[in-house]
Amino acid sequence: MSLTPQELYRTYLASEEKNFNKRFADDECPRAQYGDFKLLRTIRATARVKVFRAQHLITREECTLRVLRKIYFNETEQKNTLSREKKIQYAARSPFIDKLLYAFQDNSSVYFVSEYPLYGTLERIFDLYDKVPENLSKLIAAQIILGLEYLQACKIIYRNLKPANILLFHDGYLKLTNFKLASKLTGWVPSAFGTIPYMAPEQFATDSIDHNVDWWSFGVILYDLLLGDIPFAPDKGKRSTDLIRKIKRADIKLDANQKKIIHPDAEDLIRNLLKKDFARRLGALGDGAAAVKGHAWFREIDFLSLYEKRILMKWDLKPQNFDTFVSADNSLASARDSHGGHFSDF
Repeated sequence: MSLTPQELYRTYLASEEKNFNKRFADDECPRAQYGDFKLLRTIRATARVKVFRAQHLITREECTLRVLRKIYFNETEQKNTLSREKKIQYAARSPFIDKLLYAFQDNSSVYFVSEYPLYGTLERIFDLYDKVPENLSKLIAAQIILGLEYLQACKIIYRNLKPANILLFHDGYLKLTNFKLASKLTGWVPSAFGTIPYMAPEQFATDSIDHNVDWWSFGVILYDLLLGDIPFAPDKGKRSTDLIRKIKRADIKLDANQKKIIHPDAEDLIRNLLKKDFARRLGALGDGAAAVKGHAWFREIDFLSLYEKRILMKWDLKPQNFDTFVSADNSLASARDSHGGHFSDF
């Protein structure tokens, strides 16, 4: 008897942890050289990290080239973090995970080369709309769920879900990126890492966490999509400690105008995702992502069609543009590799 498409998808998820673990252990991410790429534009530049829109000179494929200066990442724990990030991103194989194409090093830097998102990040959608239309919010949210579902099937905690790490691609679909905080769920996982407005209450109160923190972050993004703001913010003039206090203790309160804007099913979904008690949070129980996908607010979403990219997605956006052109930056490579011994995994 042949399996239904839904059964095939569940079988795929059930087998992917083993496949992920093998790719993680084998650590066979392709290597390249800095000279293999033509730099097109500067996306972001700091003393520690430079990010470029680039093109591979042989394949002609456009990509994102991230350059991390070794001098700022030479502590053992920092090196281990970079190694873990590389292994997790390369091992993850999902239509909703940003693919790591190459990882390598030279005398001065470590390089990550990944897919180039033509339309930038989800932040551009928040800039475009005061409140994102409900139908578009559903499609965005459903794709985020598919990305989280894959990671959780592979026993990976993401810990970095926020608009800046959700990429918008040429086909209108989303991918999760930036796995520097991701961790395998194989034992004790430290809690106090993340971006505060998107961190779950237990991250400020416990020593170890699990995938439930990602469902909280998802709830924050969903709230922002539908209501145009994050659910918890510090009072004017207050420090981040005020924000942490609210995340840990304040209730979700919607005023009369907000209740007119948001569908009751969406409100119910948000409240169940933003439960302080992580054991009662939607997605926390055995069904995990299936429970979130099965919520009434998603009744019109065909998740399998979305996974197979059979739903037409289109952003009302122009491709992202950057004012700064770049030329070959020879300063990225130094004559002497004083830190290479700390980066043997690359």
